[in-house]
Amino acid sequence: MILVFWCSVDSRALEVGKGIRVQSDSMRVMDQSGEIRFQGRVRVDLEGTKMECDRLDLQTSEGDPPEVFRGTATGNVLIVRGQDRVIADEARFDLREGTVELSGSPRLERGDATITARRILYRLQEGTADFQGQVEAEFEIPGD
Repeated sequence: MILVFWCSVDSRALEVGKGIRVQSDSMRVMDQSGEIRFQGRVRVDLEGTKMECDRLDLQTSEGDPPEVFRGTATGNVLIVRGQDRVIADEARFDLREGTVELSGSPRLERGDATITARRILYRLQEGTADFQGQVEAEFEIPGD
């Protein structure tokens, strides 16, 4: 993926080749570590998946151009993809695998259904999830 940095007066943004865009109040590129930190009102658009959080740390590869391959979102994490809303305190994602591991009171809302667990592994492409630890599901039962 190609990294292109773009800045406006009051926000920072990162665009990555395959349709990822990140906006925030501030952005910091850590020297040789390959880490990029976005902080404050972070908004992400990744090929139809939207995410909001307080802080986002992205890890890039050493190649030229570098590739964003994983990251951690913390604080008020909200991921929206199609009819799914996934909410958690923390989300660790792997862009190569297309997965997001959610922790810290995670829950998945789909229509009238809500599922909570200690840990949720959400697959971005398929829109499927695995739930582990104290799973609780609430479903609406249609009336006659």
